[in-house]
Amino acid sequence: MKPRHRIGLALAVMVLASAPSPAYADNCGGLTDCYGTIAAAIAVVVAIALLIAIIAFLPEILAALGLASEVAAIDVAAAAAEAGFTAEEAGILAEANTILESEAFASIAEAHAAGESTIVNIGGRIIQYEPGLPASGMTMFGENGFLIGNEAFATEGELAKTVLHELFRLGTSTVPESGVTAATATAETEAAAGFAARGFEFLKGLGLL
Repeated sequence: MKPRHRIGLALAVMVLASAPSPAYADNCGGLTDCYGTIAAAIAVVVAIALLIAIIAFLPEILAALGLASEVAAIDVAAAAAEAGFTAEEAGILAEANTILESEAFASIAEAHAAGESTIVNIGGRIIQYEPGLPASGMTMFGENGFLIGNEAFATEGELAKTVLHELFRLGTSTVPESGVTAATATAETEAAAGFAARGFEFLKGLGLL
């Protein structure tokens, strides 16, 4: 159970535990005389507890309604900004989370298991899996996307890091405008790898990976 779930349930239980016990006023001849007042008080307490529980499980509720991706992206971006990532990096993290959680992206893992190629389009990003690619990933600037290879499945977390790495390159690289040199390729690869490592730990810390 995620921390927000535990906190939400704990608060809900505390509110319910604080529900008033029947109080006998001087003008109450019995429970029936004060039933309306007692019932109203208990109803308010239950409503508050229910509201707390709904807030704690809001992402799951939205997921069931098909609205989770947009909310998750907003939450990730805001949390990333608070964690010290730049606005551009926060946007990349939000997009990476949306891609990783999408149903379309799940077909990448299925293609890997079957040893087959596949192409998906997620939010305008072209993502292609090629089992014969001798790398985790490869940027496709012209197609506004990237390739994923077998090595992305070599270790736990490598697939998420590959997505983060490639999105960072697509969003920050100067290659499309200035061309590529050995120095540029080395510097951009190191920067993307560093971001992917930090981004992976950040998303993992949020319980998203």
